[in-house]
Amino acid sequence: METVTTGTHLSLALHGRDDITGGSAALLYRKPGATAAAELAVEIVDPAQASCLAQITSAIHDVPGIWRTWLKTTNAEGRVGYGRTYRFRSVQPGS
Repeated sequence: METVTTGTHLSLALHGRDDITGGSAALLYRKPGATAAAELAVEIVDPAQASCLAQITSAIHDVPGIWRTWLKTTNAEGRVGYGRTYRFRSVQPGS
């Protein structure tokens, strides 16, 4: 599992399985201790390959612990898909 410092800006490259040309995508994430996921807009880099780039800003990345992120895609017909969960550990500076 990747370890990063809490409060740093993170850029995540995400890849789905379906062509999302004419559709949309978002990053879903769950902070440590949260009971519900939050949604973050992503930049779609290659819609045919569902390749996206997400930016988790330092203002969002403010809690140490195990974070969970996954890609949500919607194709042009409205079919929704979810990517695999990616987990990373966030630690306080100096830990």
